[in-house]
Amino acid sequence: GGLALRVGYGFSPLFTLYGGVSGARVDGDRTGEYDWTAGEIGARFTFNRGRAFRPYLDVALRGIEASADDVDFEIRGGAIAVGGGIAYFVSPTVAIDAALRVGGGEADEVQLGSLSLDVSESDLEFGEARFSVGLTAYPFR
Repeated sequence: GGLALRVGYGFSPLFTLYGGVSGARVDGDRTGEYDWTAGEIGARFTFNRGRAFRPYLDVALRGIEASADDVDFEIRGGAIAVGGGIAYFVSPTVAIDAALRVGGGEADEVQLGSLSLDVSESDLEFGEARFSVGLTAYPFR
């Protein structure tokens, strides 16, 4: 599980730009327990304007960091994520939102204790997938 927060501005009923942060604690079989955090800038394209059910497409550029405190280890890099979802408006300003996003990228920096290395090859590629359910508020509508 994790938590995400986004703030955006709708330039039109179809197009919204947003910025966001997210984080999760991951317990992997091979990797052990670590924290995954990301910041992103993205765009959402919403369809079916004026109806309660509104599908959307989403694309974002992401900066990520994975860190394991027990070994003082961090990986940083960039990614792109794409996805889609549906928002069900329970009022004109509040929607229940469900989405599936997938993405991938590569790490460009590895830090172990006080030693930091820039990685120039694509040896540290990663993928991510996220299913989310939450509330979306539109306070200025």
